[in-house]
Amino acid sequence: MVMRMLIRWVASGPKVVNTLMLIHLGTILLWVCVLAHLDWGRSLVLDHLVLHTSWADLLRAPWVLLTYSFTHVGTGFLEWTTMAIVLQWTYLMARQMEEAYGSHALLGFYILVSIGSALFSVAVYPLFSSHVLMVHGASGVLLGLVTGMVVWQPKIRIDLLPNRPVRLVYVLLGLIIAEAAICALYFNSAPPPFPLHLGGIVAGLLVAVVESRGGEVLVWAQWFAKPRVDTVESLLVRAENRVFSLPTPSPEVHPVAKAQPLPPEVAPRTLTEDDLDRILEKISAQGLDSLTRQERAVLESFSRSR
Repeated sequence: MVMRMLIRWVASGPKVVNTLMLIHLGTILLWVCVLAHLDWGRSLVLDHLVLHTSWADLLRAPWVLLTYSFTHVGTGFLEWTTMAIVLQWTYLMARQMEEAYGSHALLGFYILVSIGSALFSVAVYPLFSSHVLMVHGASGVLLGLVTGMVVWQPKIRIDLLPNRPVRLVYVLLGLIIAEAAICALYFNSAPPPFPLHLGGIVAGLLVAVVESRGGEVLVWAQWFAKPRVDTVESLLVRAENRVFSLPTPSPEVHPVAKAQPLPPEVAPRTLTEDDLDRILEKISAQGLDSLTRQERAVLESFSRSR
């Protein structure tokens, strides 16, 4: 059931989201169906694709800075259930980011956060254990994506319960508090996943803040994915402090409410910066439905002029 839901969401997502989720699903199926049952397959994954908390191992196989986040080697029901939840949230955050900021932004953000959380884990895990540990899965990257969306859209909310929207920043704070509690409980007895998750948060925060201040740390990703083109839809995604829902097995999971086509008799006038600011503030305060036909026409005019 969960796998069918994931495949359905993947099929309806934007390009980079499709690619990332297909890699995740492919590695899961390959592990479960083939590699987990072969000695050389287990050795390939566990020795060369997951991250080990050792600088020496990292220098011998630097590619694990990326491959670990796509590697899922769960062995029990609880682990696989957790993995499915993590992938659902990863899909939701990644799709939101790509639709709002462009394919290149998501690709660059994902790669930088994956590398940053991995380096943080290798540096911090020795504080919890003297043993070399294996790190795998997308949970650190997920928390980085959540952090990035909180930085770029501080008032965005998520519908965790029916008709009970919660600010995403509060969800992030709750996760941080829970991780800190686990860290305190297991500090002297077992290595918690806190370093990987904290590394994702720190990396996501750094990338999002630097990028929002004009640092252009994601511009290199334009070589591999299309840069953002401002349209009415992408403007609304970034401007409207709306509620979006967790994935559900419904045929339509697109989080953006598209503006309806405007009648031809509405003649948009030239868009100025003051017009755009006023319209986006109105959307933020009152929602998309509050726009007049003329204001919608102004946004359409801006979209065509890009």
